Amino acid sequence: MSLRKAFSTTSASELRFLYLSHHYRESVDTSTASFRQASETRAEMRGLLADLDPEYDDHEQAEAVTMADRAIQQALDDDFDTPTALRELLRFLRGRRPAGRFGRRVLALVRGIDASLDVLELPLFEIDALDATQSQPAGGVS
Repeated sequence: MSLRKAFSTTSASELRFLYLSHHYRESVDTSTASFRQASETRAEMRGLLADLDPEYDDHEQAEAVTMADRAIQQALDDDFDTPTALRELLRFLRGRRPAGRFGRRVLALVRGIDASLDVLELPLFEIDALDATQSQPAGGVS
C-alpha cells in the first residue's frame, strides 16, 4: 500500500501503531495485510480497555501493573524497542482482563506508554474533573 493511500484510508494513530510495531532499524512491511494486522491488534487493545473505570481502584492489578510497567520500560530502554513494548502491553491486557476490572492503575500504565507512543487514542476520561472533585472540601464548596 502506498503512503498516499495509507494516509487517505488510515488514521494517524493507526499509522504510528504500524510503524512502532516494527523496530526502527527494520524495514516496515506496508502491505495491505500488514496494515490490517496492525489495525486489528490496535483495535483489540482498545477493546480490552473499553470498559475501564477510572474511578475504580483496581488494587488487585497492582503487582501485575508494576511488572508490566517494568517490562515495557525495559523494552523502551533497550534501543527503543517499541515492538516489544507494545507486545508486553498487549500480553498484560490479555492476561489480566479475566483477573478483574481495569481501573486507575491500569489507566496510569496505559496512559504512560500512550503518552510516549500516541497509538491508542484513549477515550478522554474526566481525570481532571475527578481530581478536582476529590480535592474539594466536604459539601463541594471551594
